[in-house]
Amino acid sequence: MEIITHYGMIFIILSIMLCFYATWNTGANDVANAMGTAVGSGAIGVKKAIIIAIIFEALGALLAGSTVTDTLQNGLLHGAAFTAQPEWLVYGMLAALLATSSWLVLATAWGWPVSTTQAIVGAIAGFAFLTTGSHAVQWNQVGTILLAWLLTPMIGGLLAWLLMKIAPVVAWLGRGTTTRGEGETEKIFASLIVFAGAAMAFAHGANDVANGVAPMAAVIATVRSGGDVMRHDLPLWALAIGTLGIVTGLATYGYRIMETIGSKMTELTPIRGFCATLAAAITVLIASRMGLPVSTTHIAIASIFGAGVPRGTATLDFRVMSGIVTSWMVTLPTVAVLSALFFTLFRWLFS
Repeated sequence: MEIITHYGMIFIILSIMLCFYATWNTGANDVANAMGTAVGSGAIGVKKAIIIAIIFEALGALLAGSTVTDTLQNGLLHGAAFTAQPEWLVYGMLAALLATSSWLVLATAWGWPVSTTQAIVGAIAGFAFLTTGSHAVQWNQVGTILLAWLLTPMIGGLLAWLLMKIAPVVAWLGRGTTTRGEGETEKIFASLIVFAGAAMAFAHGANDVANGVAPMAAVIATVRSGGDVMRHDLPLWALAIGTLGIVTGLATYGYRIMETIGSKMTELTPIRGFCATLAAAITVLIASRMGLPVSTTHIAIASIFGAGVPRGTATLDFRVMSGIVTSWMVTLPTVAVLSALFFTLFRWLFS
């Protein structure tokens, strides 16, 4: 308790700075989840795509970001495990933010669209397990999240495949039966894909703002309550900080991953881009409504592949996909170890 009282303001300032940095990295790495397909299909330029993404990411984060944030803030760890030493929860949440940000910096520099959600969940659960013990983690909630990570990409990919089967038939009453008609259909979907991208940006903001806000909110609540580590409500201004971080990342560095998702995995036309983006947006919005911190990156990529399958597997670049899958596989253990190391560093600095 004395440590929290003595260093409380420092902890709050650190949490705000690290939240902003983590959400900046989220925006920089994950912008492609929302508008990458629109850019890759040639429907919209990068600058316009980023402007649209900024607007709808902010709306999603502010209007619908609290549900998933509550899951990460209050649902992953047992508060009772930190009652005797509440400063350990503070160290751990700061460490989780720093570990996630460090990993995302490397991933963004390498052009890897890794999952920020996977990183923060791994970092939070990792520090608690490696430093406090397995009793500190709510494994039933972790299991639910892992199951969602497995199922939601499948759902997104399947939905994209179904939309690809339906869309050319529906487009709109025989226009695709001639070369001219196919061109007119592509023009229609070139407009629609922008709306689908806006929906995906809203969904992404609603789900991924929690990645930075939840640990910050836990730190601030613990400090302001004088060491109470049990469940706390989420203030709106905390979502505002996370939103500012995301849109800043989008505006300053988001174009790098957009290239990977939007153009390197498979050739995207407006129809395929629309189907992939709409499928991903629907999947992420449903998960957000359920409070599940899913990987928008996983879902977006699976949806792109689902939309490309009807053209044949020869059109898909599985080398890019294998590199992405490898990055996912190393994310969880990497951030868990990093988080535990940073936890040890913070404990040493403030003890």
